[in-house]
Amino acid sequence: VVDGGVPLPGVAPRVSDPPPGSGSGITSDGLDRSMFTDTRLTITVQEGTTEVITVSRGYLNRIVTPFENPKLVTVNTIQFQKEGSSIFLSATGEAPVGVHIMSNDPADTRSISLALVPRPIPPRTIELRWPNQVADPVVARITAQRAARWEEAQPYVDGLMELFSMIARGEVPPGYALSRATDGLTCEIPGVALSVGQRLTGSHLSVYVLMASNPGPSGVEILQHAGCASSRVLAVAPWPNAYLAPGGSTELYVAVSNAAEPEPAENLRPSLLQVVAE
Repeated sequence: VVDGGVPLPGVAPRVSDPPPGSGSGITSDGLDRSMFTDTRLTITVQEGTTEVITVSRGYLNRIVTPFENPKLVTVNTIQFQKEGSSIFLSATGEAPVGVHIMSNDPADTRSISLALVPRPIPPRTIELRWPNQVADPVVARITAQRAARWEEAQPYVDGLMELFSMIARGEVPPGYALSRATDGLTCEIPGVALSVGQRLTGSHLSVYVLMASNPGPSGVEILQHAGCASSRVLAVAPWPNAYLAPGGSTELYVAVSNAAEPEPAENLRPSLLQVVAE
């Protein structure tokens, strides 16, 4: 089917077949107990393929998209509303629904094709993700732009605090790429063992996530600078504990600037103290 120049995929008849066990275990309000699990689902999507997803019929489902400002296109009867990067939708019929989800940003031409199969199950939250986002130059550029807009949308200090808060909650800030840390970060705290585990890379900022452990017999307090001696370090925050009892561990977040280290000046002013000493 083509609507407004946008091709929409057909839905194979097999997806409308009832799932195994759907004929039993129905509650008084029409919900199928055999499908009460997996109310939250994460799917890695790719262009050129259609994901078949079971959604709740008659209830509000949430689709978390990888787009900052998404839009939904369909020729089927469905109620939906956009809130941020999420789309809330409700299907009242029993027939499968074909939708395309894309970005309102003209620079982003990607599209996600879904076949939604309404079933008498509880509401679902479905998170859609792109595979290997940073490996695609186009996706990396769009992702960096999204991270830059998020970083520049708030005051500097407030942005750092929100950045640390999101990471502590287990969230990845908009546009940031999460990867295993391969480059080193020099931080030293007497009596504390530090190991770098993750890096969240944004546009202007990046955050290293370290594991801090106290193998000694006495408690240790992690100071604000955490022994991270680098001109690129902007802020340091331990979570959930700043005081480590013997054998205790905590995460340590170190925000750094993505700007390159400044080149040393060619013409340096001699120190008066050095002149006096000589």
